[in-house]
Amino acid sequence: MTMQDIIDPRGAIAAISTGSQTRTAHWPGSLRQASAGFLGNGKPNVASFFEQLGGALEAQGAKISCSLVKPGPTTPAGEDRIAQLAASSNLVVTGVCDGGTATSWGVHDALMLASRGIPVVLVCTQAFLLLAKSMLPENLPGLRVLPIPHPFSSLTDLQVDALAAEMAPHLLSIVRPDGDTPRTSDNDGKSPSALRYTDSDGSASSQRMYEAGWTDGLPAFLPTRARVRHMLEGWRGALDGQGIPVAPRNGLATPETIAANAVLTGMPARLLPYLAAAIEASCKPGFNLFGIQTTTNPAAPAVIVGGPQRRAYGFNDGLGALGPGNLSNATLGRALRLCHQNLGGVSARAGTDPATLGQPGKYVFCFAEDEDANPWLPLRMQVEPALSADDDAVTLMAATGTTNMIIKSRDGEELLDMLASSLRCTGSNDYMFGGHPLLILCPEHAAILARDGWTLDAFKQRLFDTTKIRFSEFLPKNQEMTLAPRAHEFERLEPDTLLPMVAQPSDLLVCVAGGPSMHSTFVPSFGGFRPAAAKVRF
Repeated sequence: MTMQDIIDPRGAIAAISTGSQTRTAHWPGSLRQASAGFLGNGKPNVASFFEQLGGALEAQGAKISCSLVKPGPTTPAGEDRIAQLAASSNLVVTGVCDGGTATSWGVHDALMLASRGIPVVLVCTQAFLLLAKSMLPENLPGLRVLPIPHPFSSLTDLQVDALAAEMAPHLLSIVRPDGDTPRTSDNDGKSPSALRYTDSDGSASSQRMYEAGWTDGLPAFLPTRARVRHMLEGWRGALDGQGIPVAPRNGLATPETIAANAVLTGMPARLLPYLAAAIEASCKPGFNLFGIQTTTNPAAPAVIVGGPQRRAYGFNDGLGALGPGNLSNATLGRALRLCHQNLGGVSARAGTDPATLGQPGKYVFCFAEDEDANPWLPLRMQVEPALSADDDAVTLMAATGTTNMIIKSRDGEELLDMLASSLRCTGSNDYMFGGHPLLILCPEHAAILARDGWTLDAFKQRLFDTTKIRFSEFLPKNQEMTLAPRAHEFERLEPDTLLPMVAQPSDLLVCVAGGPSMHSTFVPSFGGFRPAAAKVRF
């Protein structure tokens, strides 16, 4: 067997779109010709650090043209700030990238500026340097990286002063016309041309695919051209255009590449339409796969299968629905993860998946909802845009883990009170960013609520009202990080403000799954995303 028989599961890389025509950046001939702008991301210590770096530039004759701060590290700078910097500056310093999402959006902002012909220095801590460089195009002359030690946000004022004094000479060196330009690479492991296989060498092939960065550490099947062809036989579905870019690497999800990743897992060919729908949903702009893939949070897309044919295709919505032992749940969830890993270019081993701890759901997080036991709407009808009850579909949300809730309740009021007390948590992303958490009710709990006359809207409203937490209970740094993401909901967040877990009751997702007994599960969310559903096209 030769390499020509293997389909690379990483796919081709889509061109990076900056939304404007790219212009070549020219670094100032000297600092006396520089009009320097600063773009901070609002994280602790950035303002002071940038102020002192600006002083170092001024001491060498540069003019500080403007200093802007975006709403927070989890958002892009926005067109208005980019335009203001481009109009006033011929050099921009931006950052500080000292977290996963801060880095991914920091790179995005830097590329937007560089595409307009503005030279950019991206300040990034050493811990997130690999992630930043993995997202940069090859040999981009208009963007240079200033590495600084990690951690940064937790430094004291005196430590920030010392770091600024240490880094100022490095900044002055980088902004010279002949300064260093970062060399970047795909960071996806070994080149596939270095891999050779034989038909009978299954375990060795699995090990070498692991070493190449194609797998998740579990045994895998070779994505041979014959296996990929077999996977695609009989599927009449199609993906949009030339393929869907999967963030952050922008590898193209085509029928061939998603089939190659499905082959790695041993997924049955009949499930390929479900995988294609999951890719479609996860790559919708509102889902923010870009942020989910590059955050230090343990965020993982959870796939919830619904529709009339879910059981006919082997998905488990009953006993042990979140656990092992089901081929359809396991292989669909794993295949989606490998598509995100290989096409999206994220890997903890390669330093491009920055999740501090991660979670088991980053291997597999897939189950079906028991619509027969659900007295209300299935998930695909709770998201925007909603699908119909007759549709087979997958619904995705960004999960940060699971919490079991054993509640031996006999009436709906009692059950709701216990659910509310179990959901309140000051360390939750949902409170900080206003998320879309998922409550998986067991059939017995759902039956109690239905018997007592609770509608879905009334149930969500009750939990919205009873899970609020006084703003003063959050730590000062958590309060600081909450201000920008939730500013659209509140004119001011005062110490006595009651902060809800979600922006509005409908943002709470509810489904039914599981077997006998009174165990429901809460799935807190990443926060910076909107749930998405996609129809399965057989």
